[in-house]
Amino acid sequence: MQASIIVLVILYLLAAALLGRWADRRLAAHDRLPMQWGLNGRPNWSAPRRPALIVTPLLSGAGLLVGAVLILFASGEPNVRESDILGLLAALAVVGIGVYAGWLAFVTRSARTPKRRQ
Repeated sequence: MQASIIVLVILYLLAAALLGRWADRRLAAHDRLPMQWGLNGRPNWSAPRRPALIVTPLLSGAGLLVGAVLILFASGEPNVRESDILGLLAALAVVGIGVYAGWLAFVTRSARTPKRRQ
């Protein structure tokens, strides 16, 4: 099971890195990226491009990594099947990548939208 968990974490990191690299190239013309949107659809605040692209997968990956470390270094036999543990970690990885991809979709849409003058 340990090898499966390590492979899952590596796959998550690879997927996040590939998405981040794609987004960095696509959004190279933008110094800052929106991080949060208000109810009016306008960004509330923004962050420098590269840190913004790194923070989101790190936050979602933190839960995956904490879960994986706790499982890998837990003492004794777990009360659940290995497939259940791997399923939980896989679900965390998929949700994390989904959140990152969703945020990137908002960011790229926001980057294409012409800014209105106020």
